[in-house]
Amino acid sequence: MTRAELRPWSRLGAGITIVVAGALGGCGARTPLDVSAAPSGERDAAGADGGSDAGDVEDDAGPADAEPQSDVTVAPIAAFDASVPADSALACPDGGLPTAYLLDQNGALYTFSPATLEATRLGLPDCGEALLDESPWTFSVSRDGVAYLLLENWLIYAVDLATLSCRLTPFRADQLGIDQDFAIAISRTSAEEQMFYVGGTLPPFGGPLLAASDLGTFTLHELGPALPVPSIAGNMTGSLYDAQADLTGHVFVFVYGGLLEELDATSGRVLGADETGFVASGNDASFAVMTYEDDVYLFADGAVARYDFTLHAPVPLGSVHGLTDVFAASAVPCYGVR
Repeated sequence: MTRAELRPWSRLGAGITIVVAGALGGCGARTPLDVSAAPSGERDAAGADGGSDAGDVEDDAGPADAEPQSDVTVAPIAAFDASVPADSALACPDGGLPTAYLLDQNGALYTFSPATLEATRLGLPDCGEALLDESPWTFSVSRDGVAYLLLENWLIYAVDLATLSCRLTPFRADQLGIDQDFAIAISRTSAEEQMFYVGGTLPPFGGPLLAASDLGTFTLHELGPALPVPSIAGNMTGSLYDAQADLTGHVFVFVYGGLLEELDATSGRVLGADETGFVASGNDASFAVMTYEDDVYLFADGAVARYDFTLHAPVPLGSVHGLTDVFAASAVPCYGVR
């Protein structure tokens, strides 16, 4: 199945309308659910009309056999102190601004300027047949200039951003039940980086999960379930997540359908959620979230917005120049000199 094809409708048991990455469909394409193919009752439960009423959701603890909850209230994402941390390890090595990168549907990498919205093509990573046989899913950039690229074979490749050379990491899918359709995000709170994983799991593991690993062994350890699912998640029309983390300990998850969530980086719990209304219109799920110093940017199709946590709304900036399908975005985790 290609990205342009729709994934069949799927549900996680009677009465549960939680949308979970990795627990739906095995066709391996970054495409949203075909909500129009569902029976009318299921379409209403999934919020295909963009309304704010959600169906039943799993219990906060996330066991597969728990009684589902309904109308879970999650606070809006709170504005936070984004002052520069004192840790000098978070400063950009050359004293300049962080470099931002974008990924297109073919796997090509671009540099991106948030100030001008210009995207400049770097080229295709030299991953051999891997990138010829598998579509790119998402990526996240480390402080030492490596892009960790997740393909739809659910393997992670380390791409040198200076040379575009590529090597396979030891990461193995199926750890903790996270096997496909998951998001990855490099942590950005200290000199020693780690990778976050946001994905859904099938029973006996239960609902959406936040996990982490180091960047050597890529062995996952569970941080906790990404619950509760907010009632405003009713318009989530796909099982797709994108995620990035910032330098002050926030993990942001952008869900196809426009929901933006903040997860507790130590427990996985959903701390806040905002319905952005910033939604990709096509069936190829061209959407992404990016943290850049103390800002969060959202991408949908070729449009880009900066998220305002005081207004709880995206501030449209325009269209990316030179790229119409942004499938992932990430910036080198460092602060420029101020």
